[in-house]
Amino acid sequence: TNLATSGEPLLPRLHAVWALGQIAEHDKNVLAPLTKLLDDADGRLRSQTAKVFGDVGFAEANDRLVTALADSDAPTQLHAALALGKLRHAPAVGPLFELLKSNADVDPYLRHAAVYALTLLGDADAVAARAEDESPAVRLGALLVQRRRGDRRLVKFLDDAQPAIATEAARAINDLMWDDAMPDLADRLGRHTSQATAESDPLLRRAVYAAYRRGTEADVRASAAGGHAANVPAAERFVNELVESLVASVAGPLQADVIRLATKLAVDFDAAQMLDLVRNVAAPVESRAAALQLLGVRRLSVVDEAAEAA
Repeated sequence: TNLATSGEPLLPRLHAVWALGQIAEHDKNVLAPLTKLLDDADGRLRSQTAKVFGDVGFAEANDRLVTALADSDAPTQLHAALALGKLRHAPAVGPLFELLKSNADVDPYLRHAAVYALTLLGDADAVAARAEDESPAVRLGALLVQRRRGDRRLVKFLDDAQPAIATEAARAINDLMWDDAMPDLADRLGRHTSQATAESDPLLRRAVYAAYRRGTEADVRASAAGGHAANVPAAERFVNELVESLVASVAGPLQADVIRLATKLAVDFDAAQMLDLVRNVAAPVESRAAALQLLGVRRLSVVDEAAEAA
C-alpha cells in the first residue's frame, strides 16, 4: 500500500496496485487507500486503479469511478466505465450517456466501454428513453445497447434522421435474424429507395432481403397488381416487383447487387429492362455486366442482342 501511494517511479507503483488487486480477492478492504489514486497525476496509474476496482468488485469506489468518467485521460475513462458496469452501479447510467455525448463517436473504444457498461446495468427503460436524444452519439449508443440486450424497441431507430444510425438498426435486425422485426425493416424499403444514396446501400440491401423473406398476402396483392404470374410463389412475386423498381431507382454497386440477387434467386423480371441497361453506355460497367450475365443465365432470346450491344 505504501509503495502504491508513494512518490516512487511509475512501474513499481503499478505492480503494487496489481498486487493489491490480487490480495483483494480475499480482503477487499486493502483497496480502500487506493481510491485517492484516481486523482494521481499519472493517467496510467489512474486507469489501472480503476481497472482493479472493477475486476475485484470494490463497490466503495463507485462514486470516485463516476467522477473518473470525466477524466482527461481516455484509458481512465474507459476503465472507469467498464468498472461501473461490472459493479452494477445504477446511478452511473446518466454519466455513462454523458460520456457517449462528450465522446461524440470520436473514440470507438470509449463508445464500446460505455455501451458495455450500460448493457451490464440493465436499465432498459432508461436506455429506450434516449432514443429521442439530440446527440447522434447518444442515440447510437442506446441502439447498440438495445442490440446487445435484444430489445426490439431498437426498431424505432430505422426512422432516425442520421443514415448511419438507421443503417445500424438494419444491421441489428438482419444480422441477428430478428424474424419478428423483419417486417418493420421491409416496410422501410420504399422510403429509403426513394432517397437512395451510397451511404444508404447497406440499409437497402438488408431491407431487400427482409422484404423477400416476408412475402405476406399484402405483398402478393401488390405484386399481382403489377401483372405477375399467379403460379409464382408469394415471396418471389414480391421480389420481382422490387427488382424492377430498384434497378430503375438506384445506381452503382447497389444496382449491380440487386441484379445479381435476381440472377441467384431466378426471379421473373422484365427482360427488356435488362436489355436497355446493357445498351446504356452511360450506365456503370458493373451494372451492365450484371444485367448481361442475368440474360445469359436465363438463356433468353435477347441475350445475343445484348451481347452485341455490350
